[in-house]
Amino acid sequence: MAIEQRRVMHVFTGADILKHVEPDDFVMSMRSFQGGLEWSKVRGAISSAYVMLIPKEQVYPPYYAHLLKSKAYISALRRTSDLVRDGQALRYSNFGQVPLPRVPIDEQHAIAAYLDNAVADSDAAINRTEREIALLQEYRTRLTADVVSGKLDVRAAGTKRPTDPAEAAADLAIREPLEEIEA
Repeated sequence: MAIEQRRVMHVFTGADILKHVEPDDFVMSMRSFQGGLEWSKVRGAISSAYVMLIPKEQVYPPYYAHLLKSKAYISALRRTSDLVRDGQALRYSNFGQVPLPRVPIDEQHAIAAYLDNAVADSDAAINRTEREIALLQEYRTRLTADVVSGKLDVRAAGTKRPTDPAEAAADLAIREPLEEIEA
């Protein structure tokens, strides 16, 4: 036990407070009322504060992964509790209050395949955009470092404002070329 300001804190450490999770289990966290339940794709350990849901037969996890992340499900889960206080946990009883459809296993497969295809283009666009953002952040960092270290002379940039982009690029020529990064 340790005293932190005016509160007594008991810090638990070690694997004895963790829960074992397997691939295809679902996990409900304190924030599931914001983003739905998470589908585990790996074996591991989770906080004892989380609720673990182990699928039974006739459950196709990719189908339920879509369902338990849907806006309709999250909205219904949110209505099971008055999560006003930050950190208030959702419990299994909250999960049990939201009715889930009983869909034949072959339909679960078909629906999951359709949804996977439908979101594939969007996911690819999101991944490309995230990569472009990362490259722009990397470029900004490199540009700042080059200006600060003197590798890039920007003194003339404040006195003359070129209107032609090619002229602007020539004025800010870097003494050392940047390495090209493949996307």
